[in-house]
Amino acid sequence: MEITLTENAMQKNGGLLMVAMLAALCLFSLRDNTQAQFGSKADQPNDAALEATARAAQASLDSGDYEGLFKLLAPWMQETTQLMHDTAIASLGTSAEDDADVKAQAAALDPGNKLGVDSVARLKALTTPEFFGLVSGVLEYAHSQKAGKWYMVYLGEGLQEERRNRSSILPWGSTVAFQRVDTSKLTVSLRSFNGEFRVADFSISFRGERTLVLSEAVSPSGSSSSGMFGTSARVEEGEILLGSARDWSRVQYSKTGKAPAKLEDPEHFEGKYYSVQEEIHVIDDARAALVAQPRQTSGRWLLIQFKWASGDTTIIQYANKAELDKALSDLKQRAQPK
Repeated sequence: MEITLTENAMQKNGGLLMVAMLAALCLFSLRDNTQAQFGSKADQPNDAALEATARAAQASLDSGDYEGLFKLLAPWMQETTQLMHDTAIASLGTSAEDDADVKAQAAALDPGNKLGVDSVARLKALTTPEFFGLVSGVLEYAHSQKAGKWYMVYLGEGLQEERRNRSSILPWGSTVAFQRVDTSKLTVSLRSFNGEFRVADFSISFRGERTLVLSEAVSPSGSSSSGMFGTSARVEEGEILLGSARDWSRVQYSKTGKAPAKLEDPEHFEGKYYSVQEEIHVIDDARAALVAQPRQTSGRWLLIQFKWASGDTTIIQYANKAELDKALSDLKQRAQPK
């Protein structure tokens, strides 16, 4: 009887042991699944690597080492810079005025003239890292900032909300923050890519005022400080004038309930590079359009289309007047009731 009890006990204990082993395997699997939900193992923090990458970015910023900083960037930020460069090249003309515009913009962004951008040709010849140094504000910052020690005040990880809305998911990443005695702050956001930490964004502020944000300077829509250079800088003036003319037109519409036929005091909608034509083109009961004419024969023509009620706006560029006239005619024909 005693032997039978011992065997039963052994069988019972063996069953308990098996349950414990299965529970351990489940916990191990759960740990891996949790990492799959919140980032791969490479995304988990390696404090020394995080700090080293963030401090390398900080040193490059302070010294104006745009090439070193560019190498630390996340791949999508590197390719966004290349997109900006190629877009600028595609939009630039070859006139003396284009050269003057590029030179003036580059002088503001590179006050130490480190890159020597004084013409369209020189801008086109820049490497992608050099273009990054120009449009990112790194050269401007390094030229004006005062030397001082940065103290690391935070290092952590979690879900990061990117300033630019690239996707509907929040990435898992890490943040390292630095501060100086004068209360200047530098925050570096990092992401893991192929087992390495890369800089996805950074922001610098002086006495609470934000002065440089990477994701605002390097963006598919252009730099917050430089636009897209040359022709695009002039086009921006035309777009601003069209916006003002649209606003005036909508105010008149709200007063009378009728679409005005033309702009009053059209000289108010004239600039250095563009002037808005006085005719207001009615497309249908809900929409209208205005045209901005370039002062240069080589300039691009601009068409703004907007809704009277909401103000929703679309602006399209055309190579010449003939292209714009055809597009506007087609737009009006499509709007006709069938």
